[in-house]
Amino acid sequence: WLLVVTWLVGNSERVHEGGTETAVGRRTGAVAEIDVSYQCRNPLFRPHWFSAHNDAGHMTPRPVAFTDLAVCRKFNFHKGCCDISMEWPQRSAVKMWTKTLSEWVVLLKGFLDGLVDVRTTTTFARACSLDRFYLDATVRAVIDMMQSYGPCFEALGEYAAGMACFACEPEWVRYVWRDSRESVVGVSIASRSCVELGRRCEVFMKAQEAFSASHTMTRLTQIPGRALPSLFMFSSREALCDWAATNIALRPFPGHSPNFIGRQMQDVAPLGPTEPDLAYDAVRIGAESGIAVPLVTINVTIPEGLMPSVPSCAALLRCIVALAAVLRAL
Repeated sequence: WLLVVTWLVGNSERVHEGGTETAVGRRTGAVAEIDVSYQCRNPLFRPHWFSAHNDAGHMTPRPVAFTDLAVCRKFNFHKGCCDISMEWPQRSAVKMWTKTLSEWVVLLKGFLDGLVDVRTTTTFARACSLDRFYLDATVRAVIDMMQSYGPCFEALGEYAAGMACFACEPEWVRYVWRDSRESVVGVSIASRSCVELGRRCEVFMKAQEAFSASHTMTRLTQIPGRALPSLFMFSSREALCDWAATNIALRPFPGHSPNFIGRQMQDVAPLGPTEPDLAYDAVRIGAESGIAVPLVTINVTIPEGLMPSVPSCAALLRCIVALAAVLRAL
């Protein structure tokens, strides 16, 4: 009996001191950890790395082929790092991006309402014809943006959905730039995704260009005092692609800190720095992902009596005469 008790005590102390041992011989504490491959530890999605300590939505420890994925269906029958527990975080991430895009639309509508209200004031009635022309040109540009944001913002939502599905990609190392600390500093986006963004945002970008050219030309557009979203990224296709690559591709899950320092990889990825040899087609993958892209729908009414798109010579002459009178008075 003394030998049996001594053996039991010795084994109990060994478990408490060293923890249990995994299949590959590592001691990891009181609970055995499953060996996890770097293929399912994309640093952009570190908060969702696999863990046996909670039941939150997380990636699989190693690439697995599923057949019942309702989200990121590209990986059905193909090895990937997402099981059904990741569907809620992925849908939520896209919903947050579409919420941001919808907020831009609401701000544009509020600014438009303010401009329309200015047209009913005595200030507008007494203003120079050129001032009234630029106010009406701004109104027309905002209306054009309100009527064309649908395809453009939907494409951006699909881009966000595609990047949410990037969590499932076991070959993620081949799509990213990593620095010497092995942090992801860039994602290689396929040129066809940028072309698609430019094609579906073309009308919106032209309207935004017209807006930028007119709204600073008269003080009447400053009267409403309404907030405007920053739309600098729609100045060109290249600017839009650069903005998406920085703000969506590197932050696919809004609210998460990219490359958050936490758990370390057990199966180590190739040491950084590394460069990509593949390009990720975010828009196409997002369009096929099965993730809805809900956007707010707002109808606008064109106000009556908008001035022509090109001011008449008489209107320009009247403004020049009025300006000369003001200068003489000074």
